[in-house]
Amino acid sequence: MSHTYHFELNSKPGKDGRHTVLLRITANRKHKRIKTDIAVKSSEFDPKAEWGKWVRSRNMDNKEINQRLKEILSQAESEGRTLEKRPLPRPKPCPTAPVILSP
Repeated sequence: MSHTYHFELNSKPGKDGRHTVLLRITANRKHKRIKTDIAVKSSEFDPKAEWGKWVRSRNMDNKEINQRLKEILSQAESEGRTLEKRPLPRPKPCPTAPVILSP
């Protein structure tokens, strides 16, 4: 099963007008978005840019931010994040309480 990874912006800006960068992971036509600690203005972000150039040079910290995004992406790839939900453990059966019948 192959996974694809893309960065995108959160549709809702924060109070400062910047959007949080999300890592979108797709597997088996299912998406999962993981929030990063990076926020930029929408005019400074290019989701269709070539690898490693997601934040444009309009942002003064574009090299540092792009480097951090590369680290996040490589970490996600190495961990092999899966989208399947792990089955929850079954709850232990409750001890049967004595049935009290009212007279």
